Amino acid sequence: MRRGCGMRSFRLLASAGNLSGMIYGTIVATAVTATVSEDTDATLLQADAIVIGSAFVFWLAHVYARVLAEAVESSHKPSFADLRAVARHEHAILRASLPFVVVLTLGALGVYSRSTAFTLAVWGGIGILVLWGLVYGRQAGLGTKGLVGITMLNLAIALVIVGLKTGVNH
Repeated sequence: MRRGCGMRSFRLLASAGNLSGMIYGTIVATAVTATVSEDTDATLLQADAIVIGSAFVFWLAHVYARVLAEAVESSHKPSFADLRAVARHEHAILRASLPFVVVLTLGALGVYSRSTAFTLAVWGGIGILVLWGLVYGRQAGLGTKGLVGITMLNLAIALVIVGLKTGVNH
């Protein structure tokens, strides 16, 4: 058995840019998917559009805030190259929504039911957040207790998202 094979894939994703953006995007997509799942009138394709639209809005907000903050802090007018560099860095927020879109689209195509699609997407998001905690713990050199602790913390954060969704909608 090859040790750490799954972690290598997550490290590859993280090394592709902005790890905080991937985590943030996963949190946003999980929360949005969980919330939309409560609307029985929403189709899976509408849920896709809402997840993509939410990711886009948060990505755009991050790009705007960072470009503006850097311009104010450095007292220089940002160039198009600056804007492009920030947009590229923050695109991890958009990339994080892709697993949700794939799962919801497969449901829309009839691979599985609406309920199953939402369940897979939300629990998949929770699983991804837990795995990001493991990636962090391994890269930080945490021992077994540290890995368990960071995994439980990420699981708790993810479950709070789902719990808040349930509390708000009931």
